[in-house]
Amino acid sequence: MFAALIYAIGALTLLYLVTQAFLLLRLYTRPSSLPRYLHGDSYALITGAADGIGLGFATELLSRGFNVILHGRNPKKLATVRSQLLTQFPKRKVDTVVADAASSHPDIQGILHAIQHKPVTVLVNNVGGIFTPTKFVALTENTATEIDWNININARFQTQLTRAVLPLLERNSPSLIINMGSIASIGGLPLGSVYAAGKAYDMVFSNSLRLEMQLEQKDVEVLGVMVSEVNSGGNPSGEGWFVLSSRDMAREALNRVGCGVPWLFAAFPHLLFSWVLRLLPQMVLDRIVVMVCQQRAEAERKGN
Repeated sequence: MFAALIYAIGALTLLYLVTQAFLLLRLYTRPSSLPRYLHGDSYALITGAADGIGLGFATELLSRGFNVILHGRNPKKLATVRSQLLTQFPKRKVDTVVADAASSHPDIQGILHAIQHKPVTVLVNNVGGIFTPTKFVALTENTATEIDWNININARFQTQLTRAVLPLLERNSPSLIINMGSIASIGGLPLGSVYAAGKAYDMVFSNSLRLEMQLEQKDVEVLGVMVSEVNSGGNPSGEGWFVLSSRDMAREALNRVGCGVPWLFAAFPHLLFSWVLRLLPQMVLDRIVVMVCQQRAEAERKGN
């Protein structure tokens, strides 16, 4: 009897592992559902698109047949990027909208006015980061204004923009919203606590909105995308298997569209890295995170 029980437990465990392996393989090999949102003269609105992952999204979406609307806070920089993209993709349309995502009163209505007559079917809430002169700094060393900047750029702006743009996406449905998160929201980020908290908010907001679309039977997909190390303007790192380029990160995110999960690490190497972190004892993980953030803070103070 005992042997039969052990055998049954073993068989069920093996079945579970095989099933999970199959689901994981399918998650990272299935065709993207992005073409579903390319109907007519479709546009994608991308926040924080003047460089980094946002520019990666713009380039990748243009290559897949979408027109794009680039959001940023620097009109001259946006104009330069627009010109470069039009040279690269002369058959596409590239527009720009300007709003300071770190402001307590960003020009959301200005964005909405600029795009309301365009067939926008994709919104990429990419803008985010640590919006202070010194990135790795203790909470008490931030001014109240700097804390508000970080809350605005990592949580408030995307919430208000999504609220304003959602009726347009519903009208042009089927439509897609991608919300960008960070591995920092899992392990925590000492000397960057407001940023990490904002990224955690983004994923909970994303899943809640996804369920809201289901409840209201709206044909708007909402996908949360978690990110680990990416080589970008705000994080100049050497590229490698675990450190993706900005465009590669955007490509992996778009390849996961339609996967049927609330949020995920779009890049498989980032998923593996998150597994390693989760397998570590909490005490070990805490020491590693503290050590890495301390090293980056020291490098920042030295100007490296």
